[in-house]
Amino acid sequence: MSITTYAELQTAVGNWLNRSDLTSRIPEFIDLFEARVKRDLRVRQMEKRATAETVSGTDYVGLPADYLEARSLHLNTDPKRQLQFMPPSEYRSRWMGSETGKPKVFAIVGDEIRLAPTPDSTYETEMDYYAFSALSDSNTTNWLLTDYPDMYLAGALVEAWSYARNEAKAGEWRMKLDRAWAELEISDQDARYVGPLVMRAI
Repeated sequence: MSITTYAELQTAVGNWLNRSDLTSRIPEFIDLFEARVKRDLRVRQMEKRATAETVSGTDYVGLPADYLEARSLHLNTDPKRQLQFMPPSEYRSRWMGSETGKPKVFAIVGDEIRLAPTPDSTYETEMDYYAFSALSDSNTTNWLLTDYPDMYLAGALVEAWSYARNEAKAGEWRMKLDRAWAELEISDQDARYVGPLVMRAI
């Protein structure tokens, strides 16, 4: 059978498990695999951009709802200004005064971006970041399921057989998952280059 939707994935996991006592837990196994994807996978299909406007006198801007990890942040001014990332601890020690101006640095604090100096005007920020849309009854597919259904299947079955305490089967599916994961990361690296890499004298 094809595996193109959340419902079809659940059916496929149930077919491979062939255990009716685990059917109700299949969504949990998929969720657990997706949790690992959100933590550990970073490929170009997960890269997104989002814009937001600052408010004069306010140093916080909300993060995108699907945010996982920042890649860069800049102001859409003329010329554009790339903002420097700072860990929150360094930010607090260097930028806790009342200085205002065009932001130079940012930190990630909770579910918000904190800018410094505090914006003295309205600026459009643009963030490049990693995101991932998990499957659900309302979000029935995503790029990973479309392009790598075998990876989704293997990931859910690793969690299922681990839950069932069958380490032999969990290990078998873990090997399949690791192979698919590695192939995806290799494909990602290959897709970032155009043509052969050639050493040139400068």
